[in-house]
Amino acid sequence: MVLAEKLFNLDISNFPKLVAIEEENKKLSVLYKEYKLVKNTIQEWSQHLWNKLDPDQLMGEANTFDKMRRKLAKTYDSNSVF
Repeated sequence: MVLAEKLFNLDISNFPKLVAIEEENKKLSVLYKEYKLVKNTIQEWSQHLWNKLDPDQLMGEANTFDKMRRKLAKTYDSNSVF
């Protein structure tokens, strides 16, 4: 829309609702990216045999996810998706 308005030398329209939606989508994309990472990791863990399980690696990754959750909580705690 902006490109078309620039092309015809028109005043640039302001769409505050679209700006708010875009900002919300950026925030949600961060949350969903992290969610997908956790989900894929859990899926990988479920494929391991019990006798080949490395508890130290499991705890390390779990601690990494916990740190990630704490970091995200500072920004997204009030977000209902979080």
